[in-house]
Amino acid sequence: MAITLRLDEDYARKLNELTQRADTSKHEAVLRAIDEEFNRMTHRHRVTDALNHTVERWGDALEQLGQ
Repeated sequence: MAITLRLDEDYARKLNELTQRADTSKHEAVLRAIDEEFNRMTHRHRVTDALNHTVERWGDALEQLGQ
């Protein structure tokens, strides 16, 4: 799938600087950014799910310990 990415001057400058520092193409830099954000989002959801599960299972005990 091909897409067109429209960037304002600030984002274009950041992308250019990123590609130079990482010695990579704009294409690769965008793919890496997508992967990193996807991984962060997935991790955040897993942590939230684990926390909710822990609170459901141990919420009463945790509350008693806090008193």
